[in-house]
Amino acid sequence: MENDRDRFELKIPPRLDYLSTVRRFVEDLSRQAGFREPDIEKIVMSVDEAASNSITHNGANREPLSIAIESTDAALIIRVQDSGASFGARFIEEVELDTHLNEMRGNGLGLHIMKSFMDAVEYERTGEDKNLLTMTKFLNP
Repeated sequence: MENDRDRFELKIPPRLDYLSTVRRFVEDLSRQAGFREPDIEKIVMSVDEAASNSITHNGANREPLSIAIESTDAALIIRVQDSGASFGARFIEEVELDTHLNEMRGNGLGLHIMKSFMDAVEYERTGEDKNLLTMTKFLNP
């Protein structure tokens, strides 16, 4: 990208039918930032997981989901923010992948996928009672 730091933000209603818009948004920005296809797919899948988890666990909350992306010369920093219930305890849990797969659980791997595909993943509960998930993917030289 031309600038040292570009920032983009997408706000969507908390509905799963908007995930294709999120995926295109993230894919386009990842490509413009210079990522290659395998990393673009990992970034898109991680953001898709974060957004779908936010929407699915949002309950009756109708506030928009915010996806902010900062692009620097070295990385993409993606922040997904929602007003749902805290998921701090689930964020800390380590997934026993073999057990999870042997029990054929249909869900619960989203955070594992994000942590595996991204270079850094951080969670915080903001002072405004919002969840903020920050994921970073570094651009390899």
